Amino acid sequence: MSSFPEKASEKLGQLLRRPTTGKLVTTQHRKVIAQICEEARESGMPVERLVIILKGVLDQTPHAEDSAHSRAEIKERLVAVCIEEYFRDGKPNS
Repeated sequence: MSSFPEKASEKLGQLLRRPTTGKLVTTQHRKVIAQICEEARESGMPVERLVIILKGVLDQTPHAEDSAHSRAEIKERLVAVCIEEYFRDGKPNS
């Protein structure tokens, strides 16, 4: 059975390898990140650990071929979305 970080890494990796429509963060990105954040909160994982996992996945995942944005831009925005989703409604623990 996979651990939470492995499952989160797999979901993010699959998402990041998909071509985008030119948007830096798509609705699908936000949806997957929100799901991962919810699972992290439920498991008691601190946001800092989740950000470390996200950055690791971003560093190891190749860009989708049509990406119009740099790896740094993508990383910065996805980390921001991760933090936003983790603390949605001002509650780190749902």
